[in-house]
Amino acid sequence: MARVGFFRDRATFQRLPDDADDDYGNAADPWVDLATVFADVREVPGKERLASGRPEDTRMATLRVRSSAIMRGVTGGDRVVLRGVTWDIQSGPAQIGRKRDVLEFRIEAGVAV
Repeated sequence: MARVGFFRDRATFQRLPDDADDDYGNAADPWVDLATVFADVREVPGKERLASGRPEDTRMATLRVRSSAIMRGVTGGDRVVLRGVTWDIQSGPAQIGRKRDVLEFRIEAGVAV
């Protein structure tokens, strides 16, 4: 099992439900919380890329959480709120560790959702 001391950040995983509008067809703030867990975050130095002809600053990170049924069900359509920033899930969950008790996600902030 991964050492407890590495899991210092709180991460809230969110999902966009199928019925993400009000009764009038307007999109409200539809994201609902799936779970809030302790996480190990490792940010990669940022990069700047061109998107639609203008520079866009992005941040990449790997996010590790303890494995559970809810966390294994997280997909690329979900998102995570971490350190006050909303991150898109680019890939994962990948089971890592000898006992496969930790899940790893690649996340990115600073991109349009």
